[in-house]
Amino acid sequence: KLTPSDNQIFRIRVQLHPLENEHLPSSIKLVLLADSEEIIQEVQARIQDNYVQLKLFEVETGESFSLKVDLEGYEFREHFII
Repeated sequence: KLTPSDNQIFRIRVQLHPLENEHLPSSIKLVLLADSEEIIQEVQARIQDNYVQLKLFEVETGESFSLKVDLEGYEFREHFII
């Protein structure tokens, strides 16, 4: 969820949900990365979690970040520029 705030700042909420009405695998991780690959936030699913969520974070217009989903060494990354 991307919500505009003051002075070209956006508040971002990221959630990871399973397909259909299943639970997430307990080893899956959702990671927020800076451009330098530094981990800013990381959350790992627990047994029978319906979703995982990063803490709300703010990004200014022109800034970028990446999200990574990691499941036992297999990962998917997506880069975003606001």
